[in-house]
This record gives sequence, structure tokens and C-alpha cells, in this order.
Amino acid sequence: MQFMFVHFSVRQLLKHDFGVDLPLAGGIGNSVKDPVIIKSEAGPDYRQVEDEFIKYICLGRRVKWEFLQRDLLTEGQRRLEKVKIRTQEITQKEIITQIENYYFDITECIVPASERRKTHRDFPQLINELEARDTLFRREFDSDERRSIAPWIAPFGKGGIESKNDALWESLFEDRILEEEALEAMTDLMERYYGRKYPLDRQWTKK
Repeated sequence: MQFMFVHFSVRQLLKHDFGVDLPLAGGIGNSVKDPVIIKSEAGPDYRQVEDEFIKYICLGRRVKWEFLQRDLLTEGQRRLEKVKIRTQEITQKEIITQIENYYFDITECIVPASERRKTHRDFPQLINELEARDTLFRREFDSDERRSIAPWIAPFGKGGIESKNDALWESLFEDRILEEEALEAMTDLMERYYGRKYPLDRQWTKK
């Protein structure tokens, strides 16, 4: 099962709370499976982004921190960096010291684009259009339908259609089809899933 969309944005949270806009593309960094994804625009300065991220997270938690160690990891085709820190929280009763690890996906910063396997993140306009179409399909649902039928963008509940959708994404990742072709086929699948026709013209103009 492939998870397509990440709605929780640490980047937006940091921008809202601290006025900083770090080049991040998702993840919260608490495990190898959910690392903070650093975008290619960080380039060779990705470690500065790591430190800035940790600084503001610890500031929000009101704890002091110090750097201990960095380790380069491999997770499938992705390149990760584990940053080990020591935190210190001062309460009215005691000083709490902990060792913590933060995980960062630095693939886009250190692996040339020509050597990277594409992912859903490489198709933001397509994802936005799919979300918009999903909203149109569901706009006339009653409360029972909304509860019983999961949104198309949810990573579950599509039954046998899910494998066909995953196959389309794999074709996109491998450059075997165009985004426009994928959208047309995915809209067909959405019609099957919802049991109704898409209510508007399917023409898509990429912005």
C-alpha cells in the first residue's frame, strides 16, 4: 500500500509559529519510516536545514539541545541522515536529560536527479488536480455516504481498484506515461469507485 498524500505540514507549522520557511516536503522526523524530507533546493547546505529544524522544534518544546552525532543511513533507494542530540528540560522539580534521534531524508540533496527514482512528490500538480476532482465527486454526498465511503485520496478502502491505481503511479515513476494520460485513467477509476460520472469537463490545463 502506497501513501500518496501528507496533509500534516511541519514546514507550515514552523512558518506559522516562527516565521521561518525551511525547504521541507513532509515528514516529522521521529523514525526511519517518517523522516523529515529536505528538498533539493537546500543543496549542500542540507545540514544547516537539519540544525534549523531541530533548533525550532526544541524552541517550541522549551528544551535546550546540543548536537552529538550524525550517521548516514540507507532506506531502500532513499538516503537518510540520523542526527543524535541531547536535550535538557528544566522543570520546577528536576532537570530532565534525554538522548533523542531525528531522521532526515536527504536524497534530493545528495543524489543527482537523473539517478533518483521518482515518487508522488514529483507530481504536485497532478496530486492537486486529483484532490480537486475528489472534492467534486463528494460534494453532493449526504452524511451517511461521507462516513461510509473513504475519500479517494485516503490510502485505503479502494479494494481491487487500488492495485490499478498503484500501477498507474508506477508507470508515471518510470516515465512510461504522461501525467495527462495518468489523470484520465485515474478519473476513470474514480468514476468506478464512486459509481457516478465526473461532473465537469475532464480537460486539464497544468499551471
